[in-house]
Amino acid sequence: MVRGNVLQDIEETELLDYFNQFAQIKDIRMVRNKQTGKYRDFAFIEFFSVEEAESIMNRSQEMEFRISGQPVTIAFSRTKRREDEGGQGGAENTTSPYPGYQQNRQ
Repeated sequence: MVRGNVLQDIEETELLDYFNQFAQIKDIRMVRNKQTGKYRDFAFIEFFSVEEAESIMNRSQEMEFRISGQPVTIAFSRTKRREDEGGQGGAENTTSPYPGYQQNRQ
């Protein structure tokens, strides 16, 4: 998970461009505020392996990650799974210029 106020004002491609310099991204999910429609101050980034995610975490301990000049915090997120969730219902897959990256929009 990535946290930072800057995430409210940037596009998904900016996150992709930034984190692709460290490891290939499998998926990214930016969450919108249901009332305002603006992005919230966190996003979920999935990498292809735990090792890649751990490498990003280790780098974030050694250096400050900054996107558009603003600091962001990196942390592992815990997933909640409920039996009544039907997966990504309504998600539309689109093509992406990033190898292996699957863009999902709801």
